Amino acid sequence: METHYWGSCRKNLEALKTNFAQEQELNKTDPARIALIQARKDEEAEILKTITARLATLNKQRAAKGLPPKVVSEYLPFRMKTFGLSFKTADPPPTNLWLPRSKASENDARNYFKELANKLYLDQGDRPPSINVILFLAEDEEFPANKENSVKKLVRDFNGEMKIIRGLSQIKSSAQSSQVVN
Repeated sequence: METHYWGSCRKNLEALKTNFAQEQELNKTDPARIALIQARKDEEAEILKTITARLATLNKQRAAKGLPPKVVSEYLPFRMKTFGLSFKTADPPPTNLWLPRSKASENDARNYFKELANKLYLDQGDRPPSINVILFLAEDEEFPANKENSVKKLVRDFNGEMKIIRGLSQIKSSAQSSQVVN
């Protein structure tokens, strides 16, 4: 019996793969699915054009005020949310296999990493690695204190360090720091 939190996900992996293969076959042969997938791809292309145009306009306005450019996520749903956009087409069937993700508590995740470190390192007579985090945020992006504390606790538990870098100017200054070793 597996002891770690995500062990149960493996039990259904073969069934998921089989089901997904069947879905993929339908995506290639069913005309309605093919049309739906193509409609979503076309809409995504239009949304990307809209986001690019709005971001360029916003950054011109910011530059005129002496502000740095706005940095947005490359992940399309986050970019859409940033600019208040949504899809008009129906959700197409999945085109990628996304394995189920468990809703793990902080303690579950921390315990999982500790068990993993014990199994891969301590049980082999090696010192476990530290976990270090560099969090890149936009200059004006909010990061809730409770999330920051969670990350700090995880890093501390694994003898690591955490650094928050805000905005393009801090990224550039960090890259030129005398402490950086390449």
